[in-house]
Amino acid sequence: MKAVIYTRVSTDIQVDTGHSLDMQRDRLESYCKAYGLEIADVLVDEGVSGGIPLHKRPEGSKLVEMARKKEITHVVAYSLTRLFRDVVDGLTNIEKWTKQGISVVLLDVGGQAVDTSSAMGKLMIGLLLQISAMERHVTGERVKAVLDHKKSNGEVYTGSKYGFDRMGDQFIPNDDETLVIHKIKQYRQSGLSLQKITNQLNSENIPTKKGTHWHKTQVARVLRYAD
Repeated sequence: MKAVIYTRVSTDIQVDTGHSLDMQRDRLESYCKAYGLEIADVLVDEGVSGGIPLHKRPEGSKLVEMARKKEITHVVAYSLTRLFRDVVDGLTNIEKWTKQGISVVLLDVGGQAVDTSSAMGKLMIGLLLQISAMERHVTGERVKAVLDHKKSNGEVYTGSKYGFDRMGDQFIPNDDETLVIHKIKQYRQSGLSLQKITNQLNSENIPTKKGTHWHKTQVARVLRYAD
């Protein structure tokens, strides 16, 4: 039986926390040794958000490919959040791996290991994915409510906002940048693409908030927050 060990920390989780890469790897290697699993590879995604689908992560994509080629019998991770945050991504992969005879092992589910080779283990992981998604949605709604309140009261809710200058905890309108916003909206309403608007702004030597050249992502952000 061959296992691939998968570890991950996001940009929000420091290496010295309880979910550090070294800690994850030590625990996972110990598990594989105890249960007679040969370690085919150790995959490490460092500084990668769990919100990114597994197949789009640098090392996660290797895991998906190894499973597709049936080079492994087990995927071993410390917890569900190391592997998946998205319900669809998680359930899709687990269902596919189950059909291929590949088990997913999570070491820390309420303090105990869970293996999808059992019906109960598969059910538990599915429930955890659903609960995780609900928690993210609730958190997102709370954050949005706070930001909407700050926005309605003219308080700072981002580090920088084109069209305004920051003064303490308030945003004060910047007349010059407001004119540029109107120009961008007019260009968009006339049918210009984001890239063409970007090129036009740069050709007119109109600087960004930081005094640099425009990129289409910045133009899109201005349009998103213009109203």
